[in-house]
Amino acid sequence: MGIQAKLILPILVAFLVFASAIHFYWSPSQFQNERQSLIQQLHREFSALDSGLIRNLLENDFSALYATLKDQDEFNGDSWLQLTLYNAKGKRLYPLFPLEENVDNSDYLIPYSHPIMLQDVQLGHIELKLDWREKFNEIQQRIHTLGLYLVLTISLLVLFVISWQKRIIISPLRNLQKASEKMAEGEYESALPESAQDEIGSLTRSFNRMREKVISSQEKLTKAHRATQQAFEQIALKNTQLQDEISQRQLIQEQLNKMALYDQLTALPNRYMLQNEANRILASAKRFGHLVGFMFVDLDGFKAVNDNHNHETGDAVLIEMSLRIAAEVRDIDMLCRVGGDEFIIILPSSNSLYNLENIALRILSAVRKPITSVKIDEALSASIGISVYPADSTNFERLIELADAAMYRAKKAGKDRYAHSTSL
Repeated sequence: MGIQAKLILPILVAFLVFASAIHFYWSPSQFQNERQSLIQQLHREFSALDSGLIRNLLENDFSALYATLKDQDEFNGDSWLQLTLYNAKGKRLYPLFPLEENVDNSDYLIPYSHPIMLQDVQLGHIELKLDWREKFNEIQQRIHTLGLYLVLTISLLVLFVISWQKRIIISPLRNLQKASEKMAEGEYESALPESAQDEIGSLTRSFNRMREKVISSQEKLTKAHRATQQAFEQIALKNTQLQDEISQRQLIQEQLNKMALYDQLTALPNRYMLQNEANRILASAKRFGHLVGFMFVDLDGFKAVNDNHNHETGDAVLIEMSLRIAAEVRDIDMLCRVGGDEFIIILPSSNSLYNLENIALRILSAVRKPITSVKIDEALSASIGISVYPADSTNFERLIELADAAMYRAKKAGKDRYAHSTSL
């Protein structure tokens, strides 16, 4: 233990003992005495009112009774809370209406009950809660003043001891503090000044040894941090390159999947996707006993468009026709482009042949409308062949062949119409 601590410690111990005595013994006794004094004062005040209250109760003079209690309640202001008068049976006589139970039940409230006695007979009793917050704060202020005086006395004594030891303790400590603050900020250029062979000198030498270790550790950490940072930069670069490569591969894979399953011009499913989906649709129809319609659609007059115009015009016409046909089928139907001007439509869950014929008529009407998106003179129409699962066949390839053959019969019959397979 240092010299300064040895001199100040007895003073601090005495201060703690005295402060503990005030806090644990004197302060509670002050609060308790004041609390008892307030209760006795309440008893004297209500005892002085007993005769008038007894007369009012015996005469049932509630008007005078209310006036007396109201005057006392208003005279005492905020210190009396929830003043209530009960008769001998416990019935509330004052106030007329029940009080709101919103009073804080804290240490500042003293519950008090005063019986109203006529000889040995109790006519009623008065209850209230006394708010002694003001007295409580007054006592607390006296205690705080005493504590402040005690702290001031001890502080003056400590300052005297410190000033007496300034030459041998304070000045060397200040020098040591300045040097340690520089070390805390990362300035390790100069060693801490060493003093005499005492506690401060021992502390200074310990700081110097710590400084040497910190400098050595900092150099090692700097090298390790630099190496780690370079490694992280290389990892980040590799990670970025790897993510770019993965993104490119995913994009290429998506493009390949789209090219494998969708027509590049109209973005409709192609023949390969048609084959896969048709097997699934037919399996579901077999399980639930549904009808599935197949339509083979061929555009009439499209060859003249290609012969008389460029390929861009022909492509625009195909896109326009695919959009028109798609607008006439249901969301659950599957429209595919399988050739230059050939389309196949699978219509699952078809209720009847009549529904299929209505859809075919709508498609024929949509196709024969004039094209306004490009400037052509040729008139287009469509020939449609229809086959039905399972009435025509249960085999997908056979159903497509039957619909194709029906489409050619429609063309031979004059185009711009639909025809059923031979078995219908």
